[in-house]
Amino acid sequence: MRRAEFDVKDKNSINEILQACEYGTLSLISEGKPYVVALNFVFFENSIFFHGAKEGEQIDAILYIPNVSFLVIKTYSFIP
Repeated sequence: MRRAEFDVKDKNSINEILQACEYGTLSLISEGKPYVVALNFVFFENSIFFHGAKEGEQIDAILYIPNVSFLVIKTYSFIP
């Protein structure tokens, strides 16, 4: 990360962010292309849970390439 003051590695800080945020984006690869899904989620007992169908493009992508990225953003400050 270019700006070290925004790099969060402390586990307690990460847990606090995950508990404060309401949604995130799940980034996958589907048919060789990026595929991003906005999701509501719950952070419980060090796991992230989200609701979704048991079949469809999202599940197919996860089964094909299980390496995914999940992004949540907590507003830190506004830079005018």
